[in-house]
Amino acid sequence: MADPIHQFQVQPIEGLDFGTVDLPILGETSLAFTNSHVAMTMVFVAVVGLLTLVTANAKVVPGRLQAAGEQMFDLIDGVTSSIIGPEGRTFFPFVLTLFFMILGMNLLGLFLTFTATSQLAVTGTFALITILLVIGVGFARNGLGFFKLFAPSGIPWPVMILVVPIEFVSFMLRPITLALRLFGNMLGGHIALKIFAGFV
Repeated sequence: MADPIHQFQVQPIEGLDFGTVDLPILGETSLAFTNSHVAMTMVFVAVVGLLTLVTANAKVVPGRLQAAGEQMFDLIDGVTSSIIGPEGRTFFPFVLTLFFMILGMNLLGLFLTFTATSQLAVTGTFALITILLVIGVGFARNGLGFFKLFAPSGIPWPVMILVVPIEFVSFMLRPITLALRLFGNMLGGHIALKIFAGFV
């Protein structure tokens, strides 16, 4: 039976390997286009193309494609509004882009042999971008009052000694757990599919 882990190996594309370069902090780094780059680029082009098709010729009475696009827009708008609140509209483009990129990479992995979201570097990058956005917006809107997030009001001071570190660790671990969850789901799901396909 074929190795189920082989599908997750990041490999340079033949003819697009430009050697290595020595960077000050990262050390020796490869300059090559890999199967991961190709998968993410394909998804990026597909997402931009789809959003362009949906929004370019918008009509009052939508066709099938425009209706499907509007349903997706409404879904993401509902999620951002219900979780973030009325100000969620501000972050709608970010959430929509993130949603479509993750959905596209997951779907691409079903039909081709490589799933970019099965790489912890990809899911970790999404998590890092998101947590930096949250922290940046938190400080921009609240200044140092952002730290009140870790000290809920109405809690006695002796209990606060325990609550503040727990809240801080919980806040900082959330992006890590989300990155690991997406990575684990894609890795485990695709390994299971490959094994079952091998049984057939």
